[in-house]
Amino acid sequence: MATRYRDLHSPVSLQTGLVDNSPARAAQSLAQSFSEFENVAGSLGGALREQQGFAEGEAAGAAGTPAPRSGLAATTRYGAAYNNAAEVSYANKVTMDTAADLDRIEAESETNPLLYGEKTKGMMEGTLADAPAEWRTRLEQHLAPRIQAGALRVARAADTKRKQEALAGHLDSEPVVISQLVRTVRELPGEAGDAEMSRVVAERQAQIDAMVADNVIDPVQAQRLRQSFNEEVDKALSADRVGSVVEDIVTAARADVETADDMLMAVEAREDLSLEEKTAVRSAYREQSELLRFERTRAHMEDLAGLSRRLAAGEFNGIRAEAGRLYRRGALSPAEYEQYVAAAERNRQSEIEKDSNSDGVQAVLNNGLGLDPANTDHQKAAEQYFGDTVKVAGMTPGDDRWRATALAMVSQTNILPKSA
Repeated sequence: MATRYRDLHSPVSLQTGLVDNSPARAAQSLAQSFSEFENVAGSLGGALREQQGFAEGEAAGAAGTPAPRSGLAATTRYGAAYNNAAEVSYANKVTMDTAADLDRIEAESETNPLLYGEKTKGMMEGTLADAPAEWRTRLEQHLAPRIQAGALRVARAADTKRKQEALAGHLDSEPVVISQLVRTVRELPGEAGDAEMSRVVAERQAQIDAMVADNVIDPVQAQRLRQSFNEEVDKALSADRVGSVVEDIVTAARADVETADDMLMAVEAREDLSLEEKTAVRSAYREQSELLRFERTRAHMEDLAGLSRRLAAGEFNGIRAEAGRLYRRGALSPAEYEQYVAAAERNRQSEIEKDSNSDGVQAVLNNGLGLDPANTDHQKAAEQYFGDTVKVAGMTPGDDRWRATALAMVSQTNILPKSA
């Protein structure tokens, strides 16, 4: 068969293996064993160097003295392990070291986000300046979440403070607003006063709605504030009406108590006052009348003492008129007025029995002459007269009239009764 050109130019298979005999196979096996041993030894040495790099890098990072490997050294197993371990260890150390500073900055900033931002920026710049240049970006990314979390807390605290201050300011202004409203309504009665009250109430409601829109309060709190404001306005207006009525009655009482009594009775027929307001008027006037009577009793002490002396002397003419005058002036209560009138009536029906010494004292008082304090009879007479006067006038030992009578005895007789 003829030889083809293609067959002449095809590749020739060469035998590269050893001769297939026992010595050759042994030599090939030994060569393979040496190769595998070399590979295992190299792999084991690389792993040991990697472990060494990891341990040294971790220690250097924890100590804060990392020395990152660069260039070809960073590509070896030792260099790569060193850098990875040192970076993680150093980042953890920086995080722990800055945690206390961040807590302090957050506490100092409290509700001031700008101050927090300025202080954390300065801390971050100082921290990064001490770090290896190739790790600064990753270190900044590592610290950023903690700083951002603190910034969020400070911002929330600032917002809470703002809301609290806004609500506190609204509540603090309420008494002033109500007081001004009451004064305005008093000065502008009728439709003008009603219009001003409607304007103030609407303005207050708008402020409450604005706080809801600004998340200072919720709708439930807003409803409570509206209700509270309306109730306080009603209370203030009612108190003003009661105070005005009582003031008018007290002013009248300073001139004539009977006129004031008539005004107090007329209050019951007023339709512009509620039952509660009428009750409040009566209660307030009772308190004011007690104060007024105490004031007028002190002012008319001499008149009361003189009236008591006249009763003690057995007089009755003009007693009722004088007691009525003192009552209208507010110096006597209704009960005290009745006591004087009853004593005058008793004097009119029968003369008060007195011993001669007592008559002598009355004569001395009538003539303006003094007694002898060293005279036992005069002392007994003065004591008898003082006791009769206190009894007839219905005085209570220690009260203003009792003291006035005792002082009058001393000034007119030179003797202070033992019972005084």
